[in-house]
Amino acid sequence: MKVGLLFPQSELFPAIRRDLMLGLSIAQKKEPLTQWEIVPEFIGAGAVAQVESAINKCKYQHDCDVVIAWVNSKVMLSLQPVIAQLQMPVIVLNVGEHLSSPDWRQPYLFFHTAELWRSQLVLAEWMQTTFGGDCCINTSLFDSGYGLIEAYKLGLGRAGGTQLHLNVLKNPPGDFQTASLFDSLATLQTGHVHALLSGGESVDFLLHYDAKTQQQRPPLSVSPFMLEEPIPPTCSLQEAYTASTWQLNKTGDEESLVFWLQQQPELPNVFQLLSFEAGLVLAETCKTFSNSPGMQNALAAAAVQGPRGTISLAQLPHEKSSSVILEKIRIDAGNILRESIDEIVFDSSADTNLFSSAKQAVTGWHNPYLFL
Repeated sequence: MKVGLLFPQSELFPAIRRDLMLGLSIAQKKEPLTQWEIVPEFIGAGAVAQVESAINKCKYQHDCDVVIAWVNSKVMLSLQPVIAQLQMPVIVLNVGEHLSSPDWRQPYLFFHTAELWRSQLVLAEWMQTTFGGDCCINTSLFDSGYGLIEAYKLGLGRAGGTQLHLNVLKNPPGDFQTASLFDSLATLQTGHVHALLSGGESVDFLLHYDAKTQQQRPPLSVSPFMLEEPIPPTCSLQEAYTASTWQLNKTGDEESLVFWLQQQPELPNVFQLLSFEAGLVLAETCKTFSNSPGMQNALAAAAVQGPRGTISLAQLPHEKSSSVILEKIRIDAGNILRESIDEIVFDSSADTNLFSSAKQAVTGWHNPYLFL
């Protein structure tokens, strides 16, 4: 079997190709009777034309049987006619930066994402229920170009929130200062604050939050990827809240996690984890199918055990329920200390507001979130 692997470029996560290859290779080792050849294809910033060219190359030049692609889901939505013509299964991996759309209906197209939109929605609902009042989202032009603000807004509304303040940085390239966000916060009476930032702007915000808001210091929630940044030892933060779907908890399959740690001494990051899980599903499918004809049906039916529990590849990702782990964190001299406070299962299958918001979100960046 040949597996095409599409990967983007990233200044924030330059090891993405290695991470994806590692996850797939460990999944293959776990099923030693499974044999596949990985064919990497670089897709730059992941624009529609780049992705379409790479998929065609995998099909016609490399004769791949399946493609695994770290791409923006909106891009794949626009390429559904291409995938239908090729009749080659494509497994989309990403952090889940856009709301899940009911328009993703293509038998050869599969999604396995970290559902960042889902964790943002659940986090917002919990923050609004717990602290009440108005919320202020602090973000940047880059981070605001995805569906995460809309997801947070939907969560606020589910908990009875009625007003949202949006605080957007407009820094030129290379400027990471967040002083203007704190200037705006000082003029607001907010029940709680959310930060959706990345890169240097994320670090700068965390560095200064306690000092800049010491007069009122509203409760703070942060995107989980803000905690993936290298935190300098000069950074301390008394308290904040975050949420994600990819924390390895007690609901997972211990055997698969032990196998990972036998091959790799550290827990997988989200890129390694998603490719490992997708690889486990692919390995299970390969026991029956070794090439494209009929494989899409086997991929749709496959369910295996992974570090987070049962894994299946979604074709209609909005019609599912997923666990979101809520955490309280503090930062002490650059060290992140975590405390799990709740695990919430969010069933999105009947959320009509989610469907309408996803269908209305026709614009947005095409590059995968965190990849430039």
